[in-house]
Amino acid sequence: KDQIFDGSMLLNDDNLSLTFNGLIDFSEVLVDFDFDLNLINADLNKLNFDIDSQISGLANVKLRGSEIENIIGDLSLNNVIFKSKGNSTLFEDFSSKRKKHGTISKPLTTTICR
Repeated sequence: KDQIFDGSMLLNDDNLSLTFNGLIDFSEVLVDFDFDLNLINADLNKLNFDIDSQISGLANVKLRGSEIENIIGDLSLNNVIFKSKGNSTLFEDFSSKRKKHGTISKPLTTTICR
């Protein structure tokens, strides 16, 4: 029944810390994502992922679709830091734009800057 979240959330746990502001709407066949996320820290191993790593970064998401093949919109990731086994990798900027081309969504542009 309640298939829409539109608002802000602050999560501050030892294993996952983030701020979320925006919309996730599952009320229609095509799901809408329109939000900003500041992932302050996620300890992937402690969150039951089979990897001993941490990740942090910023995301701006404006996507719509029902499955990976028909997602359209924009995705930007900034200052993503992936830490694993004592090493850190910084991805300063990643952006992707997808548009519909016939019945399949195709990447319009994808830019990765390290």
